[in-house]
Amino acid sequence: MNKKKFITAVLIWFLGLPLGIALSYGLRVVGDFHSLGMPELVWFTMHISLYIVSVVAIYISLQGVTLMNKLLTMVTMSLIYAITYFGVTWFYIIESNVDSM
Repeated sequence: MNKKKFITAVLIWFLGLPLGIALSYGLRVVGDFHSLGMPELVWFTMHISLYIVSVVAIYISLQGVTLMNKLLTMVTMSLIYAITYFGVTWFYIIESNVDSM
């Protein structure tokens, strides 16, 4: 296992997600009162791309690890990513009044 590549792969997600949300928030603030920020297609494409790049980089960093450990790591990281994604985006949506849940 290459720890530097693994850390880089995890940072792609944990830094890329908040930066993308900050970009959307910036677009929302700079726009007029009815500005919706980033279009949904761009929003979801960016997040899916971040996830794919990060997961592929994690897989690459796990060379030399048994298949079972790779699978366990990939499932665990995907679960952590999902929890982070829902938590951060839900916080953004509620706090910026995108939706009044």
